[in-house]
Amino acid sequence: MSLKGDLESIPLWEVFQLISSGKKNGKFQIDYKDNHGEIYFKDGRIVYAKTNTLEHIDAIVDILLWSKGTFTFIPDTNPPKLSINLDPLEILLTTDKNLDEYHYEEETLINLFDGKKNMSRML
Repeated sequence: MSLKGDLESIPLWEVFQLISSGKKNGKFQIDYKDNHGEIYFKDGRIVYAKTNTLEHIDAIVDILLWSKGTFTFIPDTNPPKLSINLDPLEILLTTDKNLDEYHYEEETLINLFDGKKNMSRML
């Protein structure tokens, strides 16, 4: 199963769900501007990941933050090494929850500093 697409038309979680539920082996490759990422799957689980500058779980989190990009899944491609063993859907759910909390906290802080309130009264 070779798969190509664009994150604007197919969300990352749908692609990962397809790879995971089908217990696929291969390389998920994604490019956005100067960013390049690779996530390797074995039996539908993430076994290795890298970007231009990151590896392992840090690379996965970085890729999950990309809202745009084109991707290709190349089946039966072996990873350079096996360094992790993660359920992609669990990673997506955890990251999504953390991002929601981050955006809530960010919005709360922005509302506190509206340019009209005196900081000394807040402390």
